[in-house]
Amino acid sequence: DLTPRLRTRLGTSLSLTSRRVLARVCARPARTPVVRSVRAMCVCSDLAPDTQLNLRSEIARISRLVQQILDPTTVRSQRKSILLSDGDVMARYCAVEHLAKSEEERDVLAAVAAAGQTHVFDTHNTDGLAATMQVLLQMEEFYDNIGGVLGYQVEALTRIANFQGLECENEDEGCVVEDDGPDAPWTEHHVPQGLDLVRDDGSKTQEAVLSGIRAVPHLAEIYPLGGAGDRLGLVDEVTGESLPVAMLPYAGRTLLEGMLRDLQAREYLHWQLFGEQHVIPVAVMTSDAKGNAERVREILEELSWYGRGEESFRLFKQPMVPVVSAADAQWVTSGRCHLVLKPGGHGVIWKLAQDKGVLSWLINEYGRKAAVVRQISNPLAATNTTMLSLTGIGWQSRKPFGFASCERKVGAAEGVNVMVEKYVGSGIYKYGASNIEYTEFDKLGIVEQASDDGNGEAQLSKFPANTNVLYVDLEAVDEAISTNPDAAFPGLTLNLKKDVKFVDCNGQAQAVRGGRLESTMQNIADELMEVSDTRLSAERHASFGPFVVFNKRRHVTSSAKRKRDAGSLKLSQTPDGSFLDLQRNSQELLNICGFETPEQATDKAFIDHGPTFIFMFHPSLGPLWDVIKQKLRGGTLQRGSEVVLDAAEANVEQLSVEGSLVVQAKAPLGSLDSDGRLVFNGNKGRVWLENVSIQNKGIDWSHKTNTYWQHRVHRQESCSIVLHGNSSFVATNVTIPGDHSFEVPDGHIMTVSQGDSPSEIRTVLAPLDEEDSWQWSYSLDGT
Repeated sequence: DLTPRLRTRLGTSLSLTSRRVLARVCARPARTPVVRSVRAMCVCSDLAPDTQLNLRSEIARISRLVQQILDPTTVRSQRKSILLSDGDVMARYCAVEHLAKSEEERDVLAAVAAAGQTHVFDTHNTDGLAATMQVLLQMEEFYDNIGGVLGYQVEALTRIANFQGLECENEDEGCVVEDDGPDAPWTEHHVPQGLDLVRDDGSKTQEAVLSGIRAVPHLAEIYPLGGAGDRLGLVDEVTGESLPVAMLPYAGRTLLEGMLRDLQAREYLHWQLFGEQHVIPVAVMTSDAKGNAERVREILEELSWYGRGEESFRLFKQPMVPVVSAADAQWVTSGRCHLVLKPGGHGVIWKLAQDKGVLSWLINEYGRKAAVVRQISNPLAATNTTMLSLTGIGWQSRKPFGFASCERKVGAAEGVNVMVEKYVGSGIYKYGASNIEYTEFDKLGIVEQASDDGNGEAQLSKFPANTNVLYVDLEAVDEAISTNPDAAFPGLTLNLKKDVKFVDCNGQAQAVRGGRLESTMQNIADELMEVSDTRLSAERHASFGPFVVFNKRRHVTSSAKRKRDAGSLKLSQTPDGSFLDLQRNSQELLNICGFETPEQATDKAFIDHGPTFIFMFHPSLGPLWDVIKQKLRGGTLQRGSEVVLDAAEANVEQLSVEGSLVVQAKAPLGSLDSDGRLVFNGNKGRVWLENVSIQNKGIDWSHKTNTYWQHRVHRQESCSIVLHGNSSFVATNVTIPGDHSFEVPDGHIMTVSQGDSPSEIRTVLAPLDEEDSWQWSYSLDGT
């Protein structure tokens, strides 16, 4: 019967041999008082690892264990005995083994002990134990091909050691031993080449776009929505709960709904041209961060799965992983049994999609060959030709992977696209476009240089920006993951340059320098490069492997990732800046359509007063601007005006707006069948405005509650047109002054004409006949 003092004294003065003996006793079932006392000594002793551990030796130790457990000759049942063969590991394990409720949990506790992380458990207070155990079990399963929990830790340790600048002497310590022989491998990074949608004369762009439209029946969409979005500070206005990025109310709707509208617009365009409706399946990666998974499902359910059917969606959850302290490589906790967790980066999406059967679902059940990937925080990715050109080139050329890219400012904290030329030895070369994160520039020798293309914009980098608007061949990715462990976790990084903020168990705000191991989805391209048995000339690089297509920056990306600080003039990556870019695109489009508009606001003017005007439209009005300019033909928008055209069927010619015009078709694309699925047909709302002048007070631009990027504005007056079901609104040669609300019932047409005086209008409501149920007829030039 050992006293607590004796337990502590014995525990701190044991020889290595005695420690191992003690560990074996600790591992025995606690059926006798003696064993229970010795077990207690494990907890009181100093058998936990030294917090000032030698990172390089720890890397070597864990790496050896990982090699052993991943050895093909090692069966799973042997793993725990391998890990517990070390006395210190056994001692740590014995202190927490009683917390396990199954053999599976005992296995993962052995891995945690081998990683030196048992401090996360409190043997007396097990609040949060079940949740922590679940996270660990998921880690052990997900990171299985790099060693599970141990693999995660050794990858994190290696990057912490590199971050601290610790010298590395051998491969066991995570070093890369350079081969300097005559056939040694080497890698060069070049400026990528590809179709430039801005500079092209139109012929190649049209070919790519048409190929993209034709590819619709073969495509899927993949949305990585698992990020925590901490920098947005988004909270529920009623409950104060933190909200995920998908729920950001941008331009009048959530970001997620906006993405589905964009997708539907491409399906609608295909239907208009080829007469076939196809529902593109959508795979959505969520996470547990801020209730992300539940919130995303709630949005989709509230939208009735956007008329697509629940079966066309597959939601799968991104694993949460521990934050690792940069100071001592220990997992950060907010209290015992409460790990500080973050999503494991969007690069987990490929292996997770394979593990959860999502790739099989897309390839085998839906017969899809390729997919478009876009991030939730970038609402401008589908502008005009960008996504259709990207998919068109990928599909037509049978490419394994592709990037939509754009110009980038020198020094910007964002990754770049490069053309990789890699010699792997024995006369074999590999080629393909890829991504390099800005945090890796020094390591990989990327030098920030201004472009010398003669465009007069010296502040632009010679390397274009990676935007994470991607094209991917599904079967190519599936095969890469199955045959190459590096493909499972592409671009592993550990960003230790910022503090991780969290709330401890006492409700106090804390911050620690650290990060979580995360991977980058775009770097799967590194495993999809094309092989050549000869070195290629620079002119041939673009024809090999993953590709790049270029467009104007605000036609590809303008993200809403962080909240703009009060008083700050920095709009980059804020919802404010993204909305301003949306309105600059709108001005560009309206000018193409023959409209006269004032110049859109500068950054400072937007912050001080809002946009010069607002123009928004349903993406199915196009989505190609070449289509929209045939539907909208000339007019003027005065300063301070607002036009919302939420309809796909619109015929507008010589429209003048001074004030607010809001058109809303409740059924813009067709009708719902008995199962609630949208069917593209002629039963939709349509608007015809010819020689119409709208004059009202419009938005009160001085109102303090206006939040322009949310399109939450206070109107003094407006002209509102609401079209229900299959209906039409027609106004010709008329001035509509003041505050008016026109509501057209399903199956009716409303005609508005000028009255006897300029301030008088006549309104006639009648049943809709076949002649009034017009719609645009789509065809290709020359057909």
